[in-house]
Amino acid sequence: MVDGRLGALNARTGQLCTSFGHGGYVDLNENTGNRHSGFVGPTSPPMVMRGMVIIGTGQVRDGQQAAAPSGVVRGFDAITGEVRWAWDVGRPGQTEPLRNGAIYTPATPNVRSLISGDDELGLVYLPTGSPSGDFYGARRTPEQEEYTATLTAVEAATGRERWHFNTVHHDLWDYDIGPQPNLVDFPTPQGPVPAVVQATKSGQVFVLNRATGRPLLPVVERPVPQGAVGDDHVSPTQPFSPEMPNTVGKPSKTLERIEERDSWGITPFDQLACRIQFRRLRYDGQYTPPTLEGSFDFTGAHGGINWGGVAIDIGRGIMVMNSNRLPYTLTAYPRSEMEKRGIRSVFRGSSKEAGYMAQEGFAYGARKAVWLSPLNTPCVAPPWGYISGVDLRTREVIWRRPLATGYDQGPMGIPSFVKLDLGTPNNSGSVTTGGGLTFIGAGLDRWIRAFETESGRILWEYRVPAGPNAAPISYELDGRQYVVAAVGGHDRMETKLGDSLIAWALPR
Repeated sequence: MVDGRLGALNARTGQLCTSFGHGGYVDLNENTGNRHSGFVGPTSPPMVMRGMVIIGTGQVRDGQQAAAPSGVVRGFDAITGEVRWAWDVGRPGQTEPLRNGAIYTPATPNVRSLISGDDELGLVYLPTGSPSGDFYGARRTPEQEEYTATLTAVEAATGRERWHFNTVHHDLWDYDIGPQPNLVDFPTPQGPVPAVVQATKSGQVFVLNRATGRPLLPVVERPVPQGAVGDDHVSPTQPFSPEMPNTVGKPSKTLERIEERDSWGITPFDQLACRIQFRRLRYDGQYTPPTLEGSFDFTGAHGGINWGGVAIDIGRGIMVMNSNRLPYTLTAYPRSEMEKRGIRSVFRGSSKEAGYMAQEGFAYGARKAVWLSPLNTPCVAPPWGYISGVDLRTREVIWRRPLATGYDQGPMGIPSFVKLDLGTPNNSGSVTTGGGLTFIGAGLDRWIRAFETESGRILWEYRVPAGPNAAPISYELDGRQYVVAAVGGHDRMETKLGDSLIAWALPR
């Protein structure tokens, strides 16, 4: 629940299980050091496995202050609600839960995305986010550095760590892991190997042995731009997964690099404004650090691949991924400048200017923003979002197309009412079925679509009453297959809000 509670309901009746926790609830704020309403709250459902209900602190509000709550992950007894273990990166090797008001390590990377689990191995896979200073890292502890944007495998029954894999070193771009880990038997020349496929906001797709954490496909360290602000630093290299397609722009094996000539607008005037913006920004390729003059950030804080992750049809050996092509700008501000602008933690009455990250307690704050023209449209030409299919045997993109239309949103917020597949920013994932279909909403228009998984051809679409920005699910009952989606919209993406739960049945 958004107020930081974990509740238990009777699955048959919907009644509260009052024997769980305290009257049916566990307060996830306990022992986290949280003193502010709205600072933390679960953003994903818990994982239930090996008699445990496993859940992280959830979202710890980005970029507000150094003194942030702990990102601890805990395992609660599924019957009683009693906490059995705690994975706290500031207490390596210790999993016993804290009692009597003691506080887990503050400001540690949190787990806000979906947790995956392998019941045979007894492991759950935790995709972590960032510590409290998303865009400034001079004061990070060794544990914060090691576990930021990191996939970690822990034992479901005990919380003991087995392995971890860092996807971004010294993250200064808010490249926390939003996509859920996918557990598949990955095809190799020696036969299928139990693997975890981890897509990322930074555009890389890593494939790891899910028992050991060792890469099944090469991971290489490549030099990246240097020159952080103040006493901060940039990691000399970052990890790349060259044998898998990336989503730094158009999904492919190459990294797209934006150039001035790519500046775009719906009129010559806003195109010129975008070109002027580009020339003022520092851009040395991906991982250009935040700077005082402003930097160009691509993939940008939205990704790449974000919430929902990828879907894998293991029978056909195809991974389907929806991704964004939406550059950001990223600017660092000294503390004195933040104070002058009235930018403080939201818990201290910050100004309402969008995009600012106060980062109180640090020497620098920041501002992140989508690279937009004065007419509020992206400064690069569409597509701004893709859906694509990847053959897992050859690791090649076998089809790719823009995802969603501008029917319900257009320049200056005006709907176009034209079903042109220009490709929009998207949030959510897809589901693949054994019948060879991929169902997805995710975009800025109000359609759920079914694509042929092998070709990307649209076979079906349905107009829904609100933004379809939650991943569909599929199940079978009495020999008939159903697809269900929560259709509630997305406030930040400005899709229409709603409260529908809609089910479709495939033909008998």
